Amino acid sequence: MKQTFIRLFDKVIFKVLTLLGCTGLFAACYGTVEGTFWEIEGKVTAPDGEPIAGIRVSAHMEDGYPLNAVCTDEDGGYSMMCDRIGGIYVKAEDVDGAEGGGCFAADSAWVETYPVRGGGTRARAVNFTLSEQADE
Repeated sequence: MKQTFIRLFDKVIFKVLTLLGCTGLFAACYGTVEGTFWEIEGKVTAPDGEPIAGIRVSAHMEDGYPLNAVCTDEDGGYSMMCDRIGGIYVKAEDVDGAEGGGCFAADSAWVETYPVRGGGTRARAVNFTLSEQADE
């Protein structure tokens, strides 16, 4: 009975150590996840400095894959979270047109993001001033 228990214990320990060794090798080869989240926040205003509500602000990867999208509040402010490392394409566009109180041309910006030791949340401010677009 004692010998059976020892053999079983040895097998379990061997499998656990093998598993730990493989995960350690994987982490050494591919790195570990830092867990950095970027809070993209800012304000959207008209050329006269007045805030614009209802503007859709979206974040995309370089190839156009969507990450997040929000609409500005009554103060023209917005905030969204993204976990993309390498860069985020941020675009502000008037999706309601004249119905929302004016027609504004879209604007965009490229935001560099990078992993941060220890992870956590980091903020990036991206403000837009949208020019008025002539009615068509």
